[in-house]
Amino acid sequence: MTFGSSLDSLPRWTPDGRRIVVARGSGATPPEGAFTLPTDLWIIDLATGREQQLTNSPATYEWFPHWSPDGSEVSIFCCDDGMAAHIVDPDTGSFRELAPRDPTLEPHCGQW
Repeated sequence: MTFGSSLDSLPRWTPDGRRIVVARGSGATPPEGAFTLPTDLWIIDLATGREQQLTNSPATYEWFPHWSPDGSEVSIFCCDDGMAAHIVDPDTGSFRELAPRDPTLEPHCGQW
C-alpha cells in the first residue's frame, strides 16, 4: 500500500472506499521509554496513490483514526502528556477538540 522507510498502521477506509487514513511512524527507533514511534496521520487516495499528510506533530502520537459516516471528518486520538480526542477536517486540516486531555480516555473505543 505504501513505500519507504515508514511504518503504517491502523488503516481506516472512507465509507466510499476511495481513501485510507493511516497512522505513520517514521524514524529508526522509538524514543527512549516508548513502545512505538510517534505517529502522524496520512491520507492515501487509492485511485491516484497521492499521499496527503493530515497531521504534523513530531513528538505526539496521533492514532486510532475513524472516518465520519459521510467521510467528511476524521476522529483521532492524540497522546503526548495525556490522551485527547479531536475531529479533523481532511480537506483543510483544521482541528476541533472533542475531549480534552484525560488519563482515563480509552482510544480503542473511538467510533462514530
